[in-house]
Parts: sequence; C-alpha cells; structure tokens
Amino acid sequence: MKNKKFKKIYSLFNLIIILGLFLSPSSAQAISVGNVSKLWGISGPGMLANEILSEYGLDASTVKSFTEVANVSQLKKTPPQVSLFFTPTNPSEGEKVTVTASPSYFMNNPKELYYTWFLKSAICYDRDSDGSGYKNKFESGDFDKCDLNNDDEVDIEDYKIKAMRIIANGGFIISSDNIYKSSSDDDGYEASSGGNDQKGKKAYCYIRDTESGEEYQLKYCGHLFPSAKYENFIDHNGNEIDLDEETATTADFGRDEEKFWQTDPNSNDTANKGNPDEATIAGLGITSFAWNYQKGDKVGVVVEGVSTDAPPTEDASYKTMWAMNKGMDDFDAHLTNEDYPSTTDEIISTTIDTPIAGQTTYLTETTLKEIEGEIVNGIANIKTTVTMHNVVRVTATQALVSDTNVAETDTVLNPIITYSTEDFSEEYELDDGEIEKPSDLNKFLYDSLVSPQENTPGSNKLDIALSYSPNNPINDPSGASGDGDLLTINSSISNAKDTNYLQYDWKVYAATDISSDLWGDPLLKSALFESTQSVGLGIDTFKFKLGLPETNKYLKIVLTVTENTGDENHPRKSTQDVIIPISSTTEKIITHNIIATDSTDINNLSKVNLALGNEICNDDQNPMEKAICPVTKNQIVGISVPAEHFPEETNPDFLWTVDGKPFSYPYCFFSNCDLTKQTNVAYFPVLKEVGEQYVVNLTATNKKGEKINITRNFQVVDPKITILSADTTTCNQTVLGKYFDVDGKSFYDYSLLNFWAYNNSNIKLKAVTTGFSASPESLGWEIDGDSINSANASVYGFRIDSTGTLTLPPKEKQGESYNISVGTLYTQNNLVKKALNAIWGVTYNQFYEKAVSDDAIITMQDAPVTTTSAKSKKIFATIYSSTPAYLAFLLRIVLTISLILFVTKLVFSFAPQINSREE
Repeated sequence: MKNKKFKKIYSLFNLIIILGLFLSPSSAQAISVGNVSKLWGISGPGMLANEILSEYGLDASTVKSFTEVANVSQLKKTPPQVSLFFTPTNPSEGEKVTVTASPSYFMNNPKELYYTWFLKSAICYDRDSDGSGYKNKFESGDFDKCDLNNDDEVDIEDYKIKAMRIIANGGFIISSDNIYKSSSDDDGYEASSGGNDQKGKKAYCYIRDTESGEEYQLKYCGHLFPSAKYENFIDHNGNEIDLDEETATTADFGRDEEKFWQTDPNSNDTANKGNPDEATIAGLGITSFAWNYQKGDKVGVVVEGVSTDAPPTEDASYKTMWAMNKGMDDFDAHLTNEDYPSTTDEIISTTIDTPIAGQTTYLTETTLKEIEGEIVNGIANIKTTVTMHNVVRVTATQALVSDTNVAETDTVLNPIITYSTEDFSEEYELDDGEIEKPSDLNKFLYDSLVSPQENTPGSNKLDIALSYSPNNPINDPSGASGDGDLLTINSSISNAKDTNYLQYDWKVYAATDISSDLWGDPLLKSALFESTQSVGLGIDTFKFKLGLPETNKYLKIVLTVTENTGDENHPRKSTQDVIIPISSTTEKIITHNIIATDSTDINNLSKVNLALGNEICNDDQNPMEKAICPVTKNQIVGISVPAEHFPEETNPDFLWTVDGKPFSYPYCFFSNCDLTKQTNVAYFPVLKEVGEQYVVNLTATNKKGEKINITRNFQVVDPKITILSADTTTCNQTVLGKYFDVDGKSFYDYSLLNFWAYNNSNIKLKAVTTGFSASPESLGWEIDGDSINSANASVYGFRIDSTGTLTLPPKEKQGESYNISVGTLYTQNNLVKKALNAIWGVTYNQFYEKAVSDDAIITMQDAPVTTTSAKSKKIFATIYSSTPAYLAFLLRIVLTISLILFVTKLVFSFAPQINSREE
C-alpha cells in the first residue's frame, strides 16, 4: 500500500519537474536535460514523458492526436446563422407573404436580436447586381420608386428602407402630410452593439471566414441598420424632410424621422410590435416580415447579436457578429478582375535631344500583373506581361509625344496564389478589399436576396397524387367491341391555388416489362378506346377502355400539370406517373338456364341437383341483352367460365361476388362443387323486384400470377313471350319504316303485331321467352279462335315439333290472314322451387307467378315470280301488306265505286241514242 502511494507521489513529482523544466525558460537555463536524465536514470525527456503518461494509463500517441484536434477546434465552431421560411412558398401576385427568420448559434434570446430586413422589387436595379450601366435598365419613372433615400443611387440601403418602412408603418394610413406638423410621442431608441440585452457592455465586432474558420476583429463597431443620414432631405415627390443628419436608432426620433419612415407621430408603437418606433426600424425582435407580393420580389435579412464565444478581454463582453440568410462566403471570393491590374514601370535608359532637340526619349519596361480567369474560393492565377517601349516626351513640359512598343515578352502564368481577408497579397494589396467596419458587409447582402420560390426548394413543385380503378384492370385484346375494363385515373393536387385553372396533359405508355427503361412513344389517342379529353384545363380525371394488344402487360400513365402563376421565372410545373399492371383476357362470364333434377345424395338437403343448361343472353343480334342480361324473379341463373382456361395444375383461385358479396352455399348441389373454395361455376337466385339490377363479378388468379377480373350485369324484368318467325325468308314482321342513328346508319322498325307471309310456302313460328324458359308442352296456341297444342295440332293441319316450332300451311288468296296468339303461365317448376327454398331460404308464399301472352296477325301475299315484273309486284304486295286495315278498306271502297262508274259508262255506250222531242 505504501509502495503504491509512493509511486503516485513520485510520478506527480516527476510531472511537476518536467512541466517546470520545459515550460519555464529560467528553469531550462538552470537545469539541463542531461542533468535530469542522470538524476532519474533515463535517456531523455521523451522517455520521461512516456514514463509519466504510462503511469496514468495514457498512450502518448492518443494524447498527441487529442492535442492536435484541440489546437484546431476553435476553427470548427459553427458561427451565428439564420434561416428563412416563407408562407406561402409560391405566392400569387398581390398575395400577402410572411417570411420568418430562425436564428441559431446566437447567445441572445431571439427577441433581443436586431433583424434588418431588405426587399428588392423586380423593377429595381443596382450597380452591384447589374453593373455600372444599371440605370439604363429602368423603365420610365421606376428609378424614383427605387431610390428611396434620394441619393441618385439605388443600392442595398434603399432595399432596407423599403422593407423596414413596411414593418414600421404597420398598416398606418397617412391621410395627409399635415399630421407631421407636430409629434406628441416619445419613440426614440438607442441601440446597443450585439443586441438589446448587451447594454453597458463594450463592443467587440468580429466576422468569420467560413472556409478557414478564422475570426477577424473589425477596426470599428457599428450596425447594419438602414441609413437615412441626410440633411434637408427632399423626396422624389418634392416633400421636404429635415433629418438633421440623424441616423436611425440615435435615440432622437422626431417628426421628420416619423415622416420619412411613414410612422404615426402620435403613437409610440405604430406597428404594435411592443417596441418604440425607432426600435422597430432597428429590427429589435422583428423575427418576421409580411408584405404584398409582387412578381420578382426578393427579400433578405441580416441579424445582429452576440455569439457564444467571448473575446480575449477582461470584461463581460461577447463577440458581436452578424448572420445572413445565405451566409457570408469567403470575403475575397467577392473580388473581381476589376480590382486589378497592378502595373509597374521601370526606366532602363534616357536619351536627351535625340532624335529631336527639346525632347527626351525614355526606354521603359512595363510589367503588368493581372488575374487570369475567375477567382474561385479565394484562389486565382496571376498573369505577368512584360513590354519594352520607347516613350518620347517634351523635355520642358514632359508632355507625351509618342509611346511605341519595342518588344513584348511571353506572358508568364505564375503559380496559384491564395488571398486571405487579412492580407490579399503583399505585393497587390487592394484598397477596397478589407473589411474594417460593419457597413463594409453591405456588399454581401445582395447575395442574400432570395425569392420565396428560390428559398424553398420544391416550392414550384405541384404535389400530384395519382390513383386508379379498378385495382386489377382487365384488358380485352379483341379491341373496342370487347369487354375490357374502363380504366379511370384520378389526380389530386393538394398545393394548387385553384384546381379549375390547372392545365393537364395526360399521356399513356405501354410495355411488356415493368423494369424497362424504354417505354417508347406515347399511345395515340385513337388506340385508347372511349377515352376522355387528355389535354386542357381542369381535366383531373382521365378514362379509357382497355382494348390493347395482348403483348402489353404494363401501362405507364404520365401526367404533367402546369399552373400559370404569371411569373415566367418561376412557373409551377410538375410531372407524376404511375405504372399499372394489366391482365389481358378474352374470357367472359357465360350465363345459362339451369337444369334441375332429383338428387339421391344424402348430403344434399334440397334433394335437387342443378346443372348448367342452354346459354342465354348471347344473341349477337341483340347487343342490349349481351350488355345487360334480362332475368326474371325466382329464376336461378347459372354462370361459368371455361374450365380449360384454368387447369388444375395452375392451382386456380376463384372469387364470385354478387353486388359485392361472395357467393356461399350451405351444402353442395352441383357437379365439381367445393365447400372449401369457389370453382369456375356458380349459381344465384333472382329475388329482387322488376327494374333492379345485379352485378356479378369474378376475380381469378393462379400460381403463375395470372389474373382476371370480369363483370356481368343482370336486370330483373317482367317475364315476356314473343311470337317471331322461325324462317324470315317466307314470313317476317312487317316493316313500318327506318330510323337513323347519329352516324347516319339506318335500322328497320318492325311491327310487333303484323306479319307478312308468302302464299306458296309453309309458315314457321316460334314463341321466344324473355327472362325464363318454357317447354313446348307448356305453351298454349290459339289460331283463328281454335286452341292448339302439341297434342291436337295435327287435327287442324298444323304441326308443333319438339323445339316448340309451330308450322302452318299458307292460305291461298292474297290478303287472307291468320289471327294467332300464344300464352303460358310463368312459374318455376317444383324442383326449382325446392332448390330456392332449401338453398336460399325462399318461403313458399314468396314464389312469383304471372300469365304472359302475345298476338300476331299474318297476312298472305303473292309469292314472287321469276318475271320482269316480279320485282314490282313484290314491291306493290309489300306496300299493300304493310298498309293499315282501315286504309286498305277505304282503298277497296274507292276502287269499287270507280269500277261501278266505269262499267255503267261502258254499258250506256252500247245502248241506242234516245232523242227527246217536245211536242
């Protein structure tokens, strides 16, 4: 224990000796390193230092590395900064914009800082930004609007005055200049260097080189407040304002200053900021600035406060520093080639009176050094050019007679020279390159001017969101006539000013591979069937029917939206896209009548088996039925898709829904039924009222990732039976006329009652049911008052075959007719009723029955003959058969009377003439 304690004392003693030896010059003279080495038996100070560090568990290299970092840590500190935030970020003309400053790395509370705002309008130009000829750019009358301090220059001070006037005025309305004849308030303010909370402290002003990290103390301290230091000031409107050489924030804010800053002379706090007016102009605690935006406006701020670092002085002060919203770059980076060149002349020899008396000739060497190229990050190349020339002057007056080049050396590009803020170059020090006082920082403020759009990355971007439906769109490669989905793409834009005035441009691309970078050209609008308008104002939704080639697997929808804000420099235009996978199929839901049979399966509680019957709603001549299949109440509908297209080895999955609800059954009652999952066949009952609809949807997929999503619509209708011709070449409905669609295509309008038939051919009729099926045995025919059925038809010379077709012999005379009607009772057979009750819970008192019938009048006409007049006879016969009965009767009366008159005249023409004489 004593040994350990002794070692620690020994090591501490050694450390004190070494520090005294190497840190004290006098000790170094009295004790040599050799003597110390002999004293402790070590070879040198390095070994001694290592011995001591190891005693405390420290590694010499680690200590060295830490020391190196500590030596430069001062250069790594973050200086005071300020960031700007605009609301809104993309304003419209005249809209109120608020910009908020967020300072950081100041020791002050933000409300104790000075914020000097400056605002530049698009109509204003200045020497720093636009060059020496900037005044020529002004439109007539605009210069006076920008030169607010009337010093015949437009500069950063004018931009400061513009912004701080708006802030200090606070919406105060100046009714007339008479209000400034007197002032009753006390609103002066004296600013303190470094912020309002630094009163009484000595000022030390610093700036920082952001690249090197060095901080430099300015020779003079001050502020960057707007300057209004003029005597007997007269503004551009001729108004006299005697500022008595006052500068803002001098604690003397009289009526003339009130008038210049457009504040209320009878209010201490015109802007209601909680400050005296002069403190508001100094920007005390003014963290935000609001103004009515005009196109091209730019704004900036410079913040004054104290940093968290203290100067090396024995007082309570901290470093006064400034922060700009875009930061202060290396100060020498703002120098230009105009700050050079540097020229030296050296006289090599002098000749008097040669060649002309009274003149002196000088042989001179001129050396010109200038910047070559741009100054980047404070680094530039110096180009040196040496020229030899003869200069002739008048000896007495030294007036220049001639200056002639003798020779010019090759230009030499010196090595890269780096300029610093302290000493730009020992040989080429610049007069205006140094920063001695805060006002020298004004030239950096021009770079701090930003528009709301520039300051906020992405503010010109419209936030476009795209969505589409259906979620799994199905494409039908058969084209426009197919059953492809109607694809709907919706857009929403959350940050638009007015969505009604947005211009939309929709484009559609197709590819076979989602990872493809080559989408090719957009699809033509003609290839997008039933597409809506794709370009124009307010088109936030785009639709088209999927009838594309089967090779297309993916669609890329690209939307470009433009909002015309009136600002050509900052247009709002954004593009968004969405990739949509599509599945191609020609599959359709097939609709069937059902066949009901008895079942012996003990698990089938209904004791009825259902099977798919004839396909219905598939008549190409009746496209309306193909689109919306008519069904009747209490009908059981069978639906399917071909099983061969979904082989078992692909492990297909099916989901049938009706009106969005999945199909389900209490037990199996049809072939290939599976209670654990749905199959390619399904059944549903029609239980809705007449006029209502069903929407049946099938979604299917397999392990290959293939998908289909197809839909079929059904509408509940009244059961109906219709008499139609089974052979339209010998008998058909009478044509009443034609109607035309909007494309000029014509369609025949057929009579529902009257038929024509040739008198030399059998007449074949069929009864077509709508919404249900009827067996031939259930149909009751009536022909010319006689009841006819399949059993007694032959007795009357008629025939009804197994399909229910009725065959009649023709009547011989033209104009003779048949009066025919057919009827049946619409009801479901007992097996279907049992299935409805057991499977779907339809009670027996809910079953639906209705008697249905139809009538027809078949008028005979002569059959066409193969003569030259056959065609005309057929035409007349057709016209006669199509004529309504009452018109035909009148025609017969007229013809009969005409015939009687003709015969009478003919008879009298053969009778002897009768002469009458008067006696």
